[in-house]
Amino acid sequence: MSIRETSRGMRTPMRERVWAVTGGHCFYCGRNLVHDAEVRSQPAGPFMEIDHMRSRHRGGTNSPANLVPSCKACNSAKKQI
Repeated sequence: MSIRETSRGMRTPMRERVWAVTGGHCFYCGRNLVHDAEVRSQPAGPFMEIDHMRSRHRGGTNSPANLVPSCKACNSAKKQI
């Protein structure tokens, strides 16, 4: 299975790297995030999304240096900018 291929609840090397950037906190607001592989029945916080610091539309890449963990609220708010 490649890094880009993933199934629900499976940690891939890329997701692990992004998760480690902030130790499981949203890069923008600092909230604790729930990783995909954690128990979904009793989440301790918002689920982790992967955000491109520089959007692909503006020339950003999928490299680990351009990816950060984000909560849905921050990731959505960033799209409005």
